[in-house]
Amino acid sequence: MLGAAIFYQSIFLISPYVSRYSKYYNVLSARSKINWDIHVVSMVQSLLICWLAFLALGDPQLKADRVFGYSEFGADVAALACGYFVWDTYVSVKYVKFFGIGFALHGIASLAVFLFGFVSHFILGV
Repeated sequence: MLGAAIFYQSIFLISPYVSRYSKYYNVLSARSKINWDIHVVSMVQSLLICWLAFLALGDPQLKADRVFGYSEFGADVAALACGYFVWDTYVSVKYVKFFGIGFALHGIASLAVFLFGFVSHFILGV
């Protein structure tokens, strides 16, 4: 999860350098540039997680038990998603003055939901 959070932070830090080649990015306010960079990260995450989730649909261990099944690949996909929400929580709390408390609470709640889903297999034995 920590590696995934660092991966997403790296994308966030690289985004301004790549995005400056867009005629739109350069005229944005500081707040809007941060919002743009956050959306770049979320787009990368959504494409990556959808592709990996699609691959997980064919995982034999997960197919055998669709509710309580476990596989290392599935756990890696879940860890990647949790890492994103660790990063999202960090960013939403850091920029709460720009985007409001609702943005921060969404990040925290999403992290809690994904963490519970990730660790419930180990805690509850399901």
